[in-house]
Amino acid sequence: MAQQIVPGSCLCGAIRFEVAMDPETAETYRCNCTFCTKNRYWGMWTTPEALRPLQGNPAPQIAEQPRRCPGCGVLTYAVLPPSDWNPEPRAVISVAALDLAPDLFGRLKIVYYDGRNDHWERVPAVTSYL
Repeated sequence: MAQQIVPGSCLCGAIRFEVAMDPETAETYRCNCTFCTKNRYWGMWTTPEALRPLQGNPAPQIAEQPRRCPGCGVLTYAVLPPSDWNPEPRAVISVAALDLAPDLFGRLKIVYYDGRNDHWERVPAVTSYL
């Protein structure tokens, strides 16, 4: 499958966006840090140019996390500036906010990070709950 424009939205529809991606080759991530675990977060990174906001304004972001819809609270997306761990700007997208068919969700590649122990290069010992 080639790169395509994938729509995304929050639950109430107040926030809509598009992201250019190839669902067959896109790399997504799940992490065991406190934020990701408590939010059941599943994310992906891309370039800011691949993200196109269409409607709505997510609430201000906290740290390097995606922003929430102020109406329904769903995590959506954020554009992150360069930082000490991230030399280039990037967009972070909540995979759950993408409007993909269930079979495409099932084929997304997932990389696991051990953020809870600050060993980002390792896969956590247990990933079944992520």
